[in-house]
Amino acid sequence: MAQGKLKVANKKISAGAQKRKNSVKANASKGRKTHKPKGRKMSSAFKQKTETTKAINEKNQAIISAKVLNSGSKLFLSDIKESGSKELKAQAKEQLKKEGKINNMSERLKNQLKKLNGKLNG
Repeated sequence: MAQGKLKVANKKISAGAQKRKNSVKANASKGRKTHKPKGRKMSSAFKQKTETTKAINEKNQAIISAKVLNSGSKLFLSDIKESGSKELKAQAKEQLKKEGKINNMSERLKNQLKKLNGKLNG
């Protein structure tokens, strides 16, 4: 290597190279890349189908989490735990409603039998 005070001149960059260099920029966004839907995925029927599927999945998740809570297991995810407990309450309410209807029907039948027996005896 040369010793002493030697200055190396900077390389000159052509104008075309400078334009290309300036046009290249880093992607600042992080995470997954999103693309706009094309073709059949743009239709409203597809959106409606996906919304329906999501609703069914949420309902199934609530039912399964209710079964897990009912079996005595612990859930650590609070949102699933809450949906499971709500589903358990709803199922209990529905069961009471059904049982109430059955009891009322049996009482009505008993009353009708009493009336029929009264007419036959009297």
